[in-house]
Amino acid sequence: MLTDSFRSDLLYLRDKLHSGEPFAISRFGDGEMAIINGSPINLLGKGEFSFDGNETIKREMLESFTHDQKDYIVAVACRCCIGDAKHEAMKKGTGLPDEKLTIANIFVNSNYPAFRQEIVPTFEQYPTTVVAQGNVDRLPFRVDTSYSIGPDAWIHNADVYGKLRDQLSQDPEKHNLIILCAGPYANILSHKLFKEFPNNTIMDMGSVFNVELGIGANRGYLQGGPTLRKTCVW
Repeated sequence: MLTDSFRSDLLYLRDKLHSGEPFAISRFGDGEMAIINGSPINLLGKGEFSFDGNETIKREMLESFTHDQKDYIVAVACRCCIGDAKHEAMKKGTGLPDEKLTIANIFVNSNYPAFRQEIVPTFEQYPTTVVAQGNVDRLPFRVDTSYSIGPDAWIHNADVYGKLRDQLSQDPEKHNLIILCAGPYANILSHKLFKEFPNNTIMDMGSVFNVELGIGANRGYLQGGPTLRKTCVW
C-alpha cells in the first residue's frame, strides 16, 4: 500500500496533485480481473463493456496490471470486498511491491466525500482532458479537452488512444491531467500513455462523476447508501 490507510492513500495522491508531481493510477476490480483471466463477461446491459476472450485486450490489460514504472500505481480490489485469498492473489499477480499498489476503491466509499473536497479542487491547476460517456459540461471543474466514448469503448472508440497520443505529442513537456471514466479501457490508456508521456498525470476514475455526466447515481455510494460509510481494508 502507498501509505498506511485507505484515507492516507487518497491524501497521498492529493499531495502529488498539489505539488505538480506526475503519476498514473490504473484500477482493477473483479471485472478487470475476469478479463486478465480470460473469462467472458458482458455488462452491456449496464451500458459498460463486454469481453469475449479477445487475446489482444487480455494482453493489454495484463500489461497495465503488471507495469513497473516510477509513479505508476496499480490499484487492486481490497480484501474486505473480495476476500483474503483473491486480494492476496491480485497483489502477487502484479509482481509489484506494496509501495506501488493501492486499493481500487480509493476514490469511493468512505473516501468519496474527501475525494470531492480534497482531490477535485486540485484539477484547476492543470490543463484537463476528460475521456467519458455522457456530457462533460456539468463536471465540477474546468474541462479543456474531451473525448466522448460509448459502451465497449476499446472497440468502438479505439481511435481515442491515437487522439490522446497526438495531443500529448504536441508539447511533451506540458503537464496535462487526463481523467479517464472509461471502464477497463481506462486501464489500457493509463498504461500506454504514461509509459510514453510520463510528464502527465493520468487517472482512472471510474464512476465518480456519473451523476454530473448524466449517467446517473448507479452506485451505492452515489446514492448515499451504506457503502458511503465503508472504509476499505488492505
